Amino acid sequence: MTSAFAVCALLAVILALAALFQRTLYGAAMCLLGVLLETAALFVLVGAPMLGFLQVLVYAGAVMVLIVI
Repeated sequence: MTSAFAVCALLAVILALAALFQRTLYGAAMCLLGVLLETAALFVLVGAPMLGFLQVLVYAGAVMVLIVI
């Protein structure tokens, strides 16, 4: 679990940094979606699957709405 947590956390940080340097709204929103999905994975890894599910449902869903609009 520790190595999976470290990989997910590192990927979340990399995606967050990538979102800062995107030139388009679409690219930044996709990076933000990746960060939110990695955050959900971190919640699941620490034993809070309900929080992970809500993270995907509420926040990742909001980013997808942002991309569509």
